[in-house]
Amino acid sequence: MYHRVAAEVPAHDPYRNFVKAEVFDAQLGWLRRRGFHGVTVSALADALIRGESLPDRCVAITFDDGYRDNLEVAWPLLRRHGFTATVFVVSGSVGGSSEFDRPHGYPPAAMLSSAELRELHGAGVEIGSHTVTHPESLCALRSGSLQAELADSRAALEDIVGAPVTAFAYPHSQVDARVEAAVAAAGYRAACAGRGAAFRPLRLSRLETGVRRGLGIETQVRWRRLRWRLGRTAA
Repeated sequence: MYHRVAAEVPAHDPYRNFVKAEVFDAQLGWLRRRGFHGVTVSALADALIRGESLPDRCVAITFDDGYRDNLEVAWPLLRRHGFTATVFVVSGSVGGSSEFDRPHGYPPAAMLSSAELRELHGAGVEIGSHTVTHPESLCALRSGSLQAELADSRAALEDIVGAPVTAFAYPHSQVDARVEAAVAAAGYRAACAGRGAAFRPLRLSRLETGVRRGLGIETQVRWRRLRWRLGRTAA
């Protein structure tokens, strides 16, 4: 799970949204050298839904919010290492700035435009939804507002890229059973949360990579796999 990739990381980064470009490059290189290959979140979820096994050593790389640096900084590195990605976009901020960042002390940053989203989509990057306005918690919204955040974002992004948008990411990883059911009702087949051991199509937990390089990522992957297996055994 990534948000922003930049040449330098700001001193104020309470949510650890930033990863330095050189660290991201090192992480991708580590994955490539170990034979990993990229898949989209939807491809991963479809395999789970069908009960099929994915090829060994596949990885879904995701970006939340839809910052312009995903195209300008992250995408050239992804392309160089042969990886694709899924970018979850706040539809109401397309072509504008990240005003939703302001309450958390981040200066608003440039977001991907419609043309840039089409460019990424045309290059094989999956475009997913991250709501219309990036609310603090979908769990706190009334049903009408929740449905609008989910359905309106999907419709707007489908109009932009001219293709179905079936993947979603929960803002701030806030999700409960009601929100998960609403995401399914809105037509999404896959949804990503944050840290955790859940791994089903509408509750795909992710790894926060941060500043970790090769061994740090491998340790996280092994620990998450162990937690997932322990959970299945307990169930």
